[in-house]
Parts: sequence; structure tokens; C-alpha cells
Amino acid sequence: MTSDTLVFTAAIGVHYRALAGLMVRSLRRHGFSGEVAVICDEPVDLPDGWASQFVVPADRLAALDMGGRNAVYLRTVADPFIPRFFRYGYIMHIDADVLCTAPLSVILEDASITCQVGVQRYPRPLCAGAQDFTAHDLRRGRERQRPGRRPFAACAGIVGFPGGTVGRDFLRLWAFEAAGRRGDDQSALNVVLHRAYADDHVYLPGCTFWPDKTGCLCHFLGRQEEMRREMLNEEC
Repeated sequence: MTSDTLVFTAAIGVHYRALAGLMVRSLRRHGFSGEVAVICDEPVDLPDGWASQFVVPADRLAALDMGGRNAVYLRTVADPFIPRFFRYGYIMHIDADVLCTAPLSVILEDASITCQVGVQRYPRPLCAGAQDFTAHDLRRGRERQRPGRRPFAACAGIVGFPGGTVGRDFLRLWAFEAAGRRGDDQSALNVVLHRAYADDHVYLPGCTFWPDKTGCLCHFLGRQEEMRREMLNEEC
């Protein structure tokens, strides 16, 4: 499955370009041989052949209202920027502030995972205020959980989905819901999952948050120095 997998990220601004460079290096270090694509405002410093880079000029970003925090909206509309986007068998969006800490086989070699929409799970339950749900949405989510359990929130930092029509439908729904939020496409992702994919999404295995590095993908939540130190430790 690896050879038919696309990993993509958006890296707008000097901080996130630096993080994206670390993220791509970590993928290659742990044996990922599939396609890696970076949507950026300036080229990321990477060895030749490690990633395809698609530079979006500043005037186009401004025209699309994708500056500042709104730049995260790029991950919901990545397909126009990356050729053959939906032709890949499996597509993963990985935030620039994520490091690959082990091979992705726990995800990519499990057909029960790669045939569905998959997300990183936050270790806390949904709440109406934080996730911008209506009471009806929350009630429907609870009905699908065990009694007394509330549905967990999905993190938009690591999202996987099949290519083809399934992936196209999912990304279109996410982009539509996110269009009115910008800067908060994570709430939009949770709305889409619990409205349209309540019975057809999975929480991706091996996705952790810093400082837990026991999985295959560790989300550092913007901590650039910690990511650098971790990369240096691996190189030693």
C-alpha cells in the first residue's frame, strides 16, 4: 500500500516550512517510499526527490483568503494544487508539526483502516462549545456510543482517507463545512465525521501527542524545538 499512498501537508510561513522539513525527513528516515507533497508559499529545504513541492504565490493565497490562521484551510482544498490527487489508493494529510517515529505499517497494511476515513483521536470527549456542535449532533453521537460514554473529538492534524470517489466526497464535505469557519477547520472536521461518517470512520492507530512517542506518528502541536531535539536524538 505504501507505493500507492500520498502524504501531503501545507507549510505556509517560515515556522511551518521548518517543521515540514523535519516531518518529511522523519517519514523518509522510517522507510516511507510513497509520494510526499508539500503545499507551500516558498520552497522547503529538502534533499532532491524527497517531496514534490507546490509553491502557491502570495497574491494567490491572498486572493483565496488563505493568510494567517486561515492557511489551515488549504488542507481541505489540497486537490487542485496536487496533480492526480484522488488517483492514489490512500491519502494522508499530516500536519507539518508531526514527526514519523516508526514505520507507518500499522496504518497502511490494514485494509480495514485504509478503506475508511481515519483521524487522530483527541484524548478528551466532545463538548458543544469547543467543537461547535448542536445539541442534536451531540445526541446523535451519544446514541452510537456505549451508555454513559460521549464521542471523542477528532484532531485534524492527521487524517487519512481512500482515493477515488470516497475521498473526493469526504474532502468536498470537509471543505464545504470549513469554508464558513476558516482557522477552525478542526470543528468542521468533527461536524462532518459525526454527521456524515458516524458509522464509517476510524481512529488511526499509532498516532500520539508529544511527549508520548510510542506510536508511529507523534503530533508536537507546533513545538519546533522539541521536534528538532527528537530528530537529533534519532540521528545520534
